[in-house]
Amino acid sequence: MSITISSQYSPLSRWLGRNIRWVYGIGFIGLQAIVQFPIFNSSLPMLSDYPNHLARMHILLNAGRLADLNNFYEIHWAAIPNLAMDAVVPGLASIVGLELAGKLFLGLLLLLISSGTIALHYVLHRRFSPWPFMVFLFLYNQIFLFGVVNFLFGIGVALWAITAWILVSSAPRWWHMFAFSLIAILLLLCHLSAFAFFALVVAAYECRHVGLGKEGARRWRALGILAVTLIVPIVFFLMFSPTGELQKIDLHGLTLPQFIMGTLLAKPFYLVSVFFMNYEKLLDGFTLIVVSTILIRGHFSGWLVVHRSMVLPLSFVGIAYLLVPHEFYGSWMADSRLLTALAFIFLGSTDFKSNMTPSLRILLASFLVCLLFVRTIVIVDYWKQADTLTASATKALDKLPTGTRVFVAFSKEKSNDTFVDMFGIFLPCLAIISRSAFVPSLYSQPGAQPVSLTPQFRLTKAPMPGPEIPRGQNPDWDRVLQDYDYVWVADHATFASFPSARLSIMATDARFDLYRVLKK
Repeated sequence: MSITISSQYSPLSRWLGRNIRWVYGIGFIGLQAIVQFPIFNSSLPMLSDYPNHLARMHILLNAGRLADLNNFYEIHWAAIPNLAMDAVVPGLASIVGLELAGKLFLGLLLLLISSGTIALHYVLHRRFSPWPFMVFLFLYNQIFLFGVVNFLFGIGVALWAITAWILVSSAPRWWHMFAFSLIAILLLLCHLSAFAFFALVVAAYECRHVGLGKEGARRWRALGILAVTLIVPIVFFLMFSPTGELQKIDLHGLTLPQFIMGTLLAKPFYLVSVFFMNYEKLLDGFTLIVVSTILIRGHFSGWLVVHRSMVLPLSFVGIAYLLVPHEFYGSWMADSRLLTALAFIFLGSTDFKSNMTPSLRILLASFLVCLLFVRTIVIVDYWKQADTLTASATKALDKLPTGTRVFVAFSKEKSNDTFVDMFGIFLPCLAIISRSAFVPSLYSQPGAQPVSLTPQFRLTKAPMPGPEIPRGQNPDWDRVLQDYDYVWVADHATFASFPSARLSIMATDARFDLYRVLKK
């Protein structure tokens, strides 16, 4: 194995060459500590959907043990391709507690993605390069901040599965078919999109290598093994998963040509927004300029090279990103999710071989580490502010009686503004944990989650047209006042009318009001 840190034989270059494994390992641990810190420093990580997910974990953890929860929620385990957190956290929570188990899951998610990207790079390029460490700048993307954790956990597993496939595909054995079929089923159960990503990459990788002669015969055997490997989970999904019954594509009232055109026009925006529109727009813009400069400079100078075996896989994933709509098989931001996976595999498939001196390389690396550190400080600051909101919400929800019913009302125009807004919308789900409450905004769609509402409360859930109320419209207040005991109004949402005479304020904050329903 050749270790390439610099083509120059300076003392610094020789020292790095002798100690590259230690330097690499210490660098990975240090960067990992930076990105893990916000998760374990906050009382409740400010991922928009996270309170909702954590409430579902509580239900799974206490299945059959709490009468009030059994009254509202029921559990139906099935081959749902969205089970990463549901399979890991409840068991872990029985040992370390729910709060720590959730954080450990998030930490493992980041570890899988970062280490998987670096492992893929090493298997392809056979050198310890600092280039794949760029992955740490992309971990806190919009998909993660929105709390799409099952998908991202699956992508972390997929990166390792792709790495393992590349390692063994040059000398395929029939037992690989059994092993990778199990891995593929595991990926499918983590998340459907993670399995699709794995299938697309390894299929393109093998198609790239199919040829004639002895080497070609081995590749054809590998392709045959791959075909069986992928067919098994697909048949498993079609036979046993209830997810296939969900709506495939929502056109949102548009004609098909309008929908396709709108989807394509939005793709360039997602390229920027997914990675460079988080909390501080000025810092995000600066990061975009830095990353773009490195990529453009690397491309035109010939420093940035793509491993030849990964050109076709990268192309396939890129084309899939263009073709996949924003909402698919019940998955919101389906194309943006694929974009994050594309970024990770791009970093693993490429290498940056510049003619800069070791000193300049260290200077550039130090600058990027400082940039990561500053971005992390911003995240820590915002999450600390969210801790204040969480504490206020928890204090308000603790006033509720056990087994109560809490209606959550919020305005569509308000709920899509920031991650903080959406996080606040799902905070009432914490009442499920602390008060065994019924909260209709819990993710409980049959075929999408193992937790669903009991038949009695499926009818109670929807006294309004959809999960969000457009500004100036109303929920069905008559049904709300009849079926619920408390009303949580997020972000002081505006409605055409408000039954103030039937509601008594219990708690108020900058981002919510909690009312008690005055029963007749």
